[in-house]
Amino acid sequence: MQAHGERVGCVFCVRADDTTAKLRVLLVHPKARGEGVGNRLVETCLDFAKPPATGA
Repeated sequence: MQAHGERVGCVFCVRADDTTAKLRVLLVHPKARGEGVGNRLVETCLDFAKPPATGA
């Protein structure tokens, strides 16, 4: 993730099994803490881990 034109955080999400994803690493640079970077990274993982929507 970038903020102020610099990389300030990263997240690593893996498949634990057929129905479970696991957040393995969440890093936020100290200068970006308190700006919601960690929350956005976790939300990105949650969105990635959700099953794809099916159109009806």
